[in-house]
This record gives sequence, C-alpha cells and structure tokens, in this order.
Amino acid sequence: MAKQNVTRQYFEVCGGFVDESGEWVTRRREITHLQHLRARDRMRTACQAPLSSNKLCVLYVVNRREKQSPWFYTPERAQQALALMQAKYGERNCILFRD
Repeated sequence: MAKQNVTRQYFEVCGGFVDESGEWVTRRREITHLQHLRARDRMRTACQAPLSSNKLCVLYVVNRREKQSPWFYTPERAQQALALMQAKYGERNCILFRD
C-alpha cells in the first residue's frame, strides 16, 4: 500500500480516504457498498457542532422545598445569581447546576 499524503485522512476500516476537497475516494473492489455507506454516515455525524451551549441555573432550598432560578447562558451571570441566593438563603442551601 502506498504511503498516504499527510493532508488526507485515511480510514482503514473501509479502505478509502477523504482528500483535500472533502470528496470521498475509495477502492470499490476492496469494500462492500454497505461498508461505504456506513463510513460516509460516520463522517457526516462525527463533525457536528454541539446543539446548544451550556445552561446554568441556581438550585436553592426554601422551607425544605427545592426551587430553581431562571436559566443563565453566561457563567458570570450564574455566579452573580449564586452569590445573591447564598446571601439570602445561606451558603449551604444553594448550588450551581449545569445542564
């Protein structure tokens, strides 16, 4: 087998590679059609970005009941809310929850 170019990503499982343009190049004699389709599907799903950013909220206890603050999308705002809730309800009764 010839040495692959550094810019090409080689997949041993299916006997093919993706070249610089992102085009799938394969040796049809070495793999089945089903293996080719599975490798193509794996490539499509592997590079997806996360669906959403992390959300944060403050969980706190009031009269033995757990309550929740609104969702925050920045850690700075969540820390501010945590500090306020700890001042109001006590440090042991408040935590920061990440979803």
